Amino acid sequence: MIFISILTQIAFGFFWLTAAPAPLISAQPDVSLVLTALACIVTFVYFYAWLISRLRSSSRWEMAGIAISLWLFCVLPNILMTHLLFDLTLDVQIYILAFSAVATLLNAIILPFSRSSRSIFKG
Repeated sequence: MIFISILTQIAFGFFWLTAAPAPLISAQPDVSLVLTALACIVTFVYFYAWLISRLRSSSRWEMAGIAISLWLFCVLPNILMTHLLFDLTLDVQIYILAFSAVATLLNAIILPFSRSSRSIFKG
């Protein structure tokens, strides 16, 4: 399920990038930007999968709620950090945060439905 979630987010990220308005992105994305985005997606999915495997919840809805609340309290406050550290306009920040919101929603839908007996985080 982790691999499916990673592939889904990579495909979604490709479509998200190609559908971006021209002022928000450059015409040709840099290779380092693409590799950084791939590394972020893999790290993002593995962290959610690890967190869900550690929290022994009885309900898949609760696990999905945990994934969404993690975005609300960990990712959403980054709008302040990106504003302070980078010279990004509000439009670009909202575009990036909207992608992370949809990626979180994909994790909240896909990852809770994996069986814990098949977890790669046993131990």
